[in-house]
Amino acid sequence: MDIRVAACSLALIAGAQSAVADVDLVTIGVSLDFPGAAGPQGETAFRRLTGQSVFFSIRTGSSTTGGQLDGVTSFDSANEVHEINFGEVFPVVELTDYLRFGYFGVLETVEPNGDGGEVVTDRSFVIATAFDFAQGLRVEDLFPMLTEATLVNALTGSFDSSEFFATLNAAMGNNNLSGDIGLSLAGVGPIRQGSSLTLYSFFPDATNPGSDDVGRDIGFIDTGIVRVPAPSAACALALVGLIAGRRRRA
Repeated sequence: MDIRVAACSLALIAGAQSAVADVDLVTIGVSLDFPGAAGPQGETAFRRLTGQSVFFSIRTGSSTTGGQLDGVTSFDSANEVHEINFGEVFPVVELTDYLRFGYFGVLETVEPNGDGGEVVTDRSFVIATAFDFAQGLRVEDLFPMLTEATLVNALTGSFDSSEFFATLNAAMGNNNLSGDIGLSLAGVGPIRQGSSLTLYSFFPDATNPGSDDVGRDIGFIDTGIVRVPAPSAACALALVGLIAGRRRRA
């Protein structure tokens, strides 16, 4: 017998003796393009998410933040959407208490240096927004009193800075900077359709040296949650082998 199936069977037996809580399975789908090319064939540079990045989840009466997208690169989604899966650490009571999600952080442009290492040629602020919302906008247009240089420095040179919290609070309070979490109930089907947000990073116009850094589409992100009722919840965790990301609860 497959070990995972055996573990699942044991979990179900144990569940008959003691209550097993529902499990909420989260999937974050993310895609990053390559600088100047559509794919990895002959590609030298790639993009990478880094910094004190934050994937946030807004719920009824609470929120969580985490670094689940840290280290995602263009190569991860070269052939299909990259998926990050985990079991929700702080499940809500009602499935519909999950409301919205968002993301911001730092985008690195990376090139191999020919000696087996790499060179970071650019660091830019990156944020998820509603489709076409940040196209051509400056960081100052989204967050008055902040600049891209200030944010990149804060997100890479310090932790829990005032700039980080100012950006987080503003993003959570702006529906253009967050999207609906898709919800499904195992065995029933979709409860709510989710949103797909565009990832924008901020670069100057390559044909206009000295121009302002403005938002440019470099990918997308979406989020869905499937609630698996007990006693099937124990099986879901055993079979999927989920790893929870670093989380904070507010």
